[in-house]
Amino acid sequence: MKKLVLGLDIGVASVGWGIIDAENGDVLDAGVRLFSSRDASENESRRTSRRQSRRLSRRKKHRRERIKQLLLAHDMDVCDIVNENPYQLRVKGLNEKLEISEIYVALTHLAKRRGVSYLDDVVEEGGAIKSEHLNKNMEEIKSGKMPCEIQLERFEKYGQVRGMIEINQDTEESSFLVNIFRTSDYIKEAKTILATQQKFHKQITNEFIDEYINIMASKRDYFIGPGNEKSRTDYGVYRTNGDTWDNLFEILIGKCSVFPEETRAARSSYVAQEFNLLNDLNNLKISSLESGKLSTSQKHDIVEKVKNSKKFGTKDLLKYIASVCECKIENIDGCRKDKNRKPIMHTFENYRKVHNALNEAGVDLRLSEADYDELMKIMTLNSETLEIKKQCKEKLPHLTEDYLNVCLVLNKKGAFSGWHALSLKAMKLMMPELYGTSKNQMQIIHTMQLGKAYIKPLNQQKYLNSEAILEEIYNPIAARSIRQTIKVTNAILKKIWSVR
Repeated sequence: MKKLVLGLDIGVASVGWGIIDAENGDVLDAGVRLFSSRDASENESRRTSRRQSRRLSRRKKHRRERIKQLLLAHDMDVCDIVNENPYQLRVKGLNEKLEISEIYVALTHLAKRRGVSYLDDVVEEGGAIKSEHLNKNMEEIKSGKMPCEIQLERFEKYGQVRGMIEINQDTEESSFLVNIFRTSDYIKEAKTILATQQKFHKQITNEFIDEYINIMASKRDYFIGPGNEKSRTDYGVYRTNGDTWDNLFEILIGKCSVFPEETRAARSSYVAQEFNLLNDLNNLKISSLESGKLSTSQKHDIVEKVKNSKKFGTKDLLKYIASVCECKIENIDGCRKDKNRKPIMHTFENYRKVHNALNEAGVDLRLSEADYDELMKIMTLNSETLEIKKQCKEKLPHLTEDYLNVCLVLNKKGAFSGWHALSLKAMKLMMPELYGTSKNQMQIIHTMQLGKAYIKPLNQQKYLNSEAILEEIYNPIAARSIRQTIKVTNAILKKIWSVR
């Protein structure tokens, strides 16, 4: 029976294939399958133009209905048939009495668009708003004006409020005004209006004001998704199987290639960095040593030196290994190579970066390995500072504010990103073998027979199972290409089986 080799060239819109005779290298067959590529921009366009607009309209309608029910619950008859401009009503309500129907119109108009909450986060964190248009609005707010006063003034002067208002100046340049304000600015306006109306309408209690502000300002965090505890869905953090996640993006982490029930570890975690360094060390071949490999004690020595050094690159690591082995750097082989064919090794870069920053900030606290890994998971998974602080408060009670602030600064610079191919469970299981033997991770996985229960069903099948292979591929473009590749491979296998 001839031994055949199948070669595949996988692209975003084609799969090229060729079959050669392994003995003499003759090309026995070749071809290409063309297909329409998946365009992620189409998904974004559809999501923006349809789904998002439907959700926004539904949420606005729901807020309006909640405000109506709030007024009715406090013995206020609702009627939205008012001829006055809602901007005028809001301005009037700051200092003068409004009728109940006018209050309803003013409150529903305020709750329609509620402002932009992320601007509040930027200011709270001490950041600067890098927009000339938004800063103009901020300056007017700081002068003592409410959003409704600014909006009414623009409506009377320029005939519009929403959108970009171009102001023609004497110079060739034009400036623009935008109708974007912070959520906190709208909340301040709402509280001022309701405090004034409280003087004229006894139904408007402090409880009423609090309930209205909650309706107006509350929002579902983007990482929570749809559903809740009582109405579960697999499109949000409240899963139908009873699980509740912290962040919807946990699904994007992917599963461990050894233990598919475990999620991958953060690439910046201590365990992942130690694992990667040990794997690099076990791949080395040192000609001056009788065994050609580093001993367990030498590896412990190197790990301690690397992680506790302020500055330590690949060159520094190779020099230190040479000193430990009493050899020249030229005697060390087996390093990974970068695109320029230069040696590259893992050197606890993120771990050292964090501790260097902590030392510079005068923070003495050092977390346990488990707490540090949990912090790195939170940092890698979340992008919003407030959510990071919330999760750290819940899961890391020993973490100080100074320590967290140092990490938040590094996080903004992109220090913590990406996920390892393995879970913490898998790496911890293999760690003793990495220290005690000269095997690398693939050899250990094979020796310990890890993950075989996962791949066994594929080995027992005559054809490739696309669903099992595509289970962990979330990118639609990659998934389509792999699906087409599986179809090509199965068609070739079917042809070969029929011939044989």
